[in-house]
Amino acid sequence: MKKNVNIFLLMLLLLLFIGCVNDTEKEEYTEGLIFELIIGKEEYEITKYEGESSEVIIPAKYNKFPVTNIKKNAFVESLHVTSITLPNSMETIEDNFIGTSLTGEFIVPNKMYYFGQLEIRNCDIRLSDDHLYHKEIMVNGVKTFISKDEKELIYVANTNETDATYQIPNTITKIGDYAMSNTNYKEIVLPDTVEIVGKYAFHYSKAIINIPTNIKEIHRGAFVRCILNSDLVLHEGLELIDDGAFGENNLSSIVFPATLRTLG
Repeated sequence: MKKNVNIFLLMLLLLLFIGCVNDTEKEEYTEGLIFELIIGKEEYEITKYEGESSEVIIPAKYNKFPVTNIKKNAFVESLHVTSITLPNSMETIEDNFIGTSLTGEFIVPNKMYYFGQLEIRNCDIRLSDDHLYHKEIMVNGVKTFISKDEKELIYVANTNETDATYQIPNTITKIGDYAMSNTNYKEIVLPDTVEIVGKYAFHYSKAIINIPTNIKEIHRGAFVRCILNSDLVLHEGLELIDDGAFGENNLSSIVFPATLRTLG
């Protein structure tokens, strides 16, 4: 009986010790990150960075809950930051989250869908292993990220060539948000398979761009600062043009189709 009691006490002490170790284990992250619990969720988001390090590491968990979002303006005052390492728990980063351009390697977490809005044009970008939604291909010798079904263009790496043309693959039916914003291509050729152009898709690209004949939706800021046909005739079938879709460009006139239902 005494032997059984001793074994029980030993097991109890072992369990308590393991519990204490687990409680004290914390993921490494950069000092100065401010975390807030997302309302209605058991998830955290980064709302501000007040640290001094230029290389920021964000943890997958904080207080046992996953870190899934970075809020707008969280790093906008942190002009000294040059790189941010994201965990695979990170799903979204809000527009205008940082006030400077990142450099070095940038690994896209496996649950993150859009990332063209991030200041990463100067980074060496690659997908995390086993990314849930995207794959990497080479198009015109350029690193390109598309959806796994090859229907959506997600992100196109920049070019240093002054006369480069980028031909979007003809499997693409949707240009994702920010997919080619702030790129340096002289010309971007869209196939007629494209039906939807996401928000800010070609924003400030300053490239010569054609409007596909089968286009149905053009979202906010899609063609800001692009070179289009100055007397633009939009094809029948187009149903939606969002706010500022053609802002700050060379247009003299636009002919709208009878199919247009929404003009932002």
